[in-house]
Amino acid sequence: MNQEKEFINNITAYINRVHENVVAINNDPKDHRQGNDLSLLVFRALHKSKNLNLDFPINLMKLITEEHPFIEGNKRTAYIVGKSLLFFSGDLLLCITKERAEKFMRMVAIRCEKENPKDLSEIKKFIIDSSKGFPIKLLDNPKKLNVFLKEQPQIRRETIIKYLRRLSLELNNGR
Repeated sequence: MNQEKEFINNITAYINRVHENVVAINNDPKDHRQGNDLSLLVFRALHKSKNLNLDFPINLMKLITEEHPFIEGNKRTAYIVGKSLLFFSGDLLLCITKERAEKFMRMVAIRCEKENPKDLSEIKKFIIDSSKGFPIKLLDNPKKLNVFLKEQPQIRRETIIKYLRRLSLELNNGR
């Protein structure tokens, strides 16, 4: 029980950090919607999930998008949180352009607003189809990382490199 509570608290704190960074870009308000408990949302995502590696990030992404716990930046926050959790816990790198990500997240939100939520299996299929297995251990081995990158189609390689550069900056800024 204590492990679960600690996990929920850590994920909630992470979501809040991501959200603050997301809304700071456009100077959007960073406030939570009144009556919305983010830790309860994390708890629900956790208990809907069969596993932490794939189902949990997808459930969390869907719930943040659908329930709008923040005044602004819900879709952006949901996408970044989901993408990073897939990367660090599931060894999956979501390799899509910014435009495709925005379109997908808008579709999830629009269908939710029309009380026709996007089915979890649809979201999961999109993510699996759009992801590339990425063993995190490659980050510790530049030679193997370069071999891996050379094997990727150009647009995917560029997306991976861009993401890894941004990730490196985010990790370095977090020191």
